[in-house]
Order: sequence, then C-alpha cells, then structure tokens
Amino acid sequence: MHGLGWWSLGPPTAFAGALLMGLQASLPPVIGYVLGNGLCFASAVMFHVGAARFFGQPVPRWPWALLALAVLALAIFSLGVPDFRGRLIAFAGAQVVLQGAQLRLIQRHATGGFAGGFLLASTGFAFIMFLLRLVTVGLEPADGRLFQASLGHNLYLAGFGFWGMSQTMAIVLLVQEALRRRLEDLAQRDALTGLLGRRAIFAKGLAALVQSRGRPVAVLLIDLDHFKVVNDTYGHIIGDAVLEDFAARVNMVLRPGDLIGRYGGEEFLAVLPDTTAEVAAELAEGLRASRPAADLPPVTISIGLAATTGTTATTAAAFDHLVDQADLALYQAKRAGRDRVVQAAAQQARRALPGRRSPPSPPPEQDNRRPAAPRRQTRH
Repeated sequence: MHGLGWWSLGPPTAFAGALLMGLQASLPPVIGYVLGNGLCFASAVMFHVGAARFFGQPVPRWPWALLALAVLALAIFSLGVPDFRGRLIAFAGAQVVLQGAQLRLIQRHATGGFAGGFLLASTGFAFIMFLLRLVTVGLEPADGRLFQASLGHNLYLAGFGFWGMSQTMAIVLLVQEALRRRLEDLAQRDALTGLLGRRAIFAKGLAALVQSRGRPVAVLLIDLDHFKVVNDTYGHIIGDAVLEDFAARVNMVLRPGDLIGRYGGEEFLAVLPDTTAEVAAELAEGLRASRPAADLPPVTISIGLAATTGTTATTAAAFDHLVDQADLALYQAKRAGRDRVVQAAAQQARRALPGRRSPPSPPPEQDNRRPAAPRRQTRH
C-alpha cells in the first residue's frame, strides 16, 4: 500500500513544528518562526504527497517548491522585516493552495465510503479555515504574536489543532477501509491463479448482466485441453505452472472491465460486458492463439462462446442460461477436435436450472479424449 510512509512522517513533523512555535518566545526567530511554521507546512505537504501515492497518482513536485517559497516568505517577515501579518499571509496563503489541490485529488480518486467522505470533509474544513484566516489577516496587529493575538486567531489555532487530529483519523480510516477491501478481494480469488473464484465470478458476472440494460454481454467458457495428461505426465507442480501461465496470458488478452474467474479445475469463465458475439470471438481467438511459455507443455485450449441478445432477461436464471449455452458450445468444440472456438447457436441451447450446470456426457464411442500418458519416472 503506497503513501503510508509519507503519512506516517506527517504527524511527528507537525508535532515538532507546533512545539517550536509554542516555544517561539524563548527561541531565536529563525527557529521559532521560520522552522516552526516551515515544519507545520511540511507536514501538510507530506499528507498531500502521501494521498497522491495512496490513490496511485504521480507524485507532484510543486508542493515542495511551494514549501520553499513559504519558508522564504516566513524568513523575510521574521528576520528581514518582522511582520506578524506577513507571516500569516505566507502560511495561510500557501495552505489555501495546497488544501485546494488536496480537495481536487480526493474528489477525483477517493471512494464513496465513509473514510473517503471523512477525509474530504476534513480537507474542506482546512481549506475554508485557511481561506478565512487569509481574508481576515488585516484585523491582526503587525507586531502580534502567536499566543497574544485576537480571539479570532485563537479560534484559528483551535481549528488548526482540530484539523490535524481529524486528518490523522481520516487517514487511519482510509487505510483500514483499503485493507478491508483488499482482504475481501483476496477472499474472492483463487489462491493458485489469482483469478476470481467460482462464487465471485458468478456474482460479478450476474451484476454485469443486470447492469447491461440491454447492451450485449458475452461469456466465454474456456477449458485447457487434455490437462489431466499434463498432470499425469509431468506432475502437479508443472500442472500448476500451466494454470498460472494461462492466468497470466488471459489477463494480457482481456480488456479492463472484463471479468475472468476459475470455474473449476482447468475450466475458466470469462464475462465480457458491452461486448458483441463478434468482438468476443476475436478476443477468444486471440486467447486461443496464445501459447504457454517455452519451458511448459504445449497445452491448447477450447472455448465455448455465448452472447446475449437485445431481449435477454437480466436475472440469475438468465445468466445461468447464458453460461449453459457457452458450456454446450465448449462441448461441441471438444467433440470437433479441441483447440478451437465455437459459438453457441440459440436454437441448440437448453435452459439451465438456476445455480446448476450439468453438461451432457458424450457417448463412449464419440469420446475424443486421448488416453492418459504414463507418468514419467523420477530421476535420482
């Protein structure tokens, strides 16, 4: 999980800055004013950079340049021309720019969960707080001090502390929510291939059909030909490597938004939203044409394809029926010699019972499976 390092540096940096600012009466101005305010602003930069990393966005460089400009302005109004209002303008103005960018980042990339909303609210509070402080800075005396200023400034300091606390809480909630989603995703995936498990591919496939609203949805049922021969000849370790290799190949062929899961054993189910039968056939042929890595047995694949029509229902029974059509097409591909893509014909499809799939068994005289080769001898 990216960004946690920057986020973990933010609170101690803010604490160090607040400590120096609190002791500024007994410290040199370069430490109490410049370094103290600079560290506080640096912590906000760290929060922003951490958020960019967390959301998978490019790490911006301009906040560090903004930090340098703010520190320069703080030095001028602390050492060159001492001015309390000038320091407020430098600090609050830089924060308005930074928190505005943080707001845009969160709005675009945060999820709709409670943690994302809480972080957005915390950042929005900071943006408004710093903006109000910027427009009311003229009410402060030029020779004011941090803890000897007006009631408005003291309220600003209280808001600053509340923002730091709420920002930290929001980040903790955001990380917790991300970890929960990751654990849920891992629970839905096949341990060997990393693809969706049977239950997950059916749930997500049904959701894709429901959300299609008349748009085409295609289904591919994929089988690795003679996979039992691979296990019997080369052993299960090589067989597992073949499955992993196939998972990598299918992820390269399918598009973002397509769904793929391990249906069982050496069978895989792909659900392709917004995809016509013609486009699905092209994807299936591309997958069939791909071959395993050179150090693996040359396993071919058979694919059964089925696609919805404009009048297809969007129910669980309809999705089961669609998978059943693809299963019949896969059966036909095997009977025709394997290593091919066969598209289901609507008039040949039978209706599946909800939640069940029971393809017909081939007659003994028409079973084209090759006999299992003898297992190789282990070398000593």
